[in-house]
Amino acid sequence: MTLDNVAREIVAQARQQAAETEAQAQTERARILEKAKADARAEEERLARETAEITAELRQIERSGVHLAVHKARMQTKKDVLDDLFDNVRAEITALDAATREKLVSSLCQQALSELPDAKFAFANETDATAVKKNKALAFSGTLPIEGGVIVENEERNIRVNKTFEQILHKIREDQLHEVAQRVFKPA
Repeated sequence: MTLDNVAREIVAQARQQAAETEAQAQTERARILEKAKADARAEEERLARETAEITAELRQIERSGVHLAVHKARMQTKKDVLDDLFDNVRAEITALDAATREKLVSSLCQQALSELPDAKFAFANETDATAVKKNKALAFSGTLPIEGGVIVENEERNIRVNKTFEQILHKIREDQLHEVAQRVFKPA
């Protein structure tokens, strides 16, 4: 074998190895490219799922926020209606005619005496002072800036019973608000 033949054979083997290496590289490149495409598709699908989940959560949050706002508005409206109702009751009681008001205040004096049998002193506003003074068991001790009713104290002035219109309405509101609300807002 001559040197030229050896050189040609070496070149041929080198070309064959280069072709094989290039074929292997092309195969590896195709495999890597296919894997990258598959990974990209999987990532794209994952991101699409996450985006859909986040969008659904945001919609739910938005719906919840709207529901909460509607609920708050409804509750505020109910509160406003109940406030108006109690204000109207207070106004009606305050505006009672003199004879009815006197009977009411006398009755409140009797209730106060039944709660505090040793009551001696009574306070009222100017309008109700006459009715309170008619009760001989109590010494009228002065006027107070109240809407109506009576406040009584024992002789030591350390125990008080409050039978003012304000206190009675406050107690009714506190104790029976749920029942009042049920009656006012009962379904038609």
